[in-house]
Amino acid sequence: MITGEGCAPSRRTGHPNRRQAAIVIGVTQLAAFNGQGYRPVVLHLISSEVAATQSVDRWIELAGDRVDHVAIRNTRWGKAEADFPFWHGYVDGNGEKRGGNVRRRLLEEFGGLEISLPPLPAGTFAKIDADALPFAVAAAAPRLTIAERSHVARYLRESAVAFEQLRPILGL
Repeated sequence: MITGEGCAPSRRTGHPNRRQAAIVIGVTQLAAFNGQGYRPVVLHLISSEVAATQSVDRWIELAGDRVDHVAIRNTRWGKAEADFPFWHGYVDGNGEKRGGNVRRRLLEEFGGLEISLPPLPAGTFAKIDADALPFAVAAAAPRLTIAERSHVARYLRESAVAFEQLRPILGL
């Protein structure tokens, strides 16, 4: 499974443009995976920001149909399609449709999947993040309030449901 920007820029490459070096490494790894009979899965974390959609577009150009694509909407940024304008598309003040093309390509042209992570209250997430707690640990962490632990338990249950549809492509 390759996530986010794919292969993280490596400090070991010595390449002055580490992002470009990471992409070169990514292409090499794709060929190696495919050569061994594996089908990589690229998980695209979708936020409300244009950079998330641009990242998906780069991965489509890089990997195309040589991988399975999964878009994961992070509802920390909102739940409505309008909260993800670059991903779902929107009509601007001039009445022109903008955005949404990358999502359409991913889902229709490349057969990608899309799921949504459940929301987690910002304050609860901030405390978990500050202590670098895995969610499974946070669900029982005494430093969180009972309400916060309940938020985490609900998040874990709802996440499991969201990820259930990915079991076949993840080989689970």
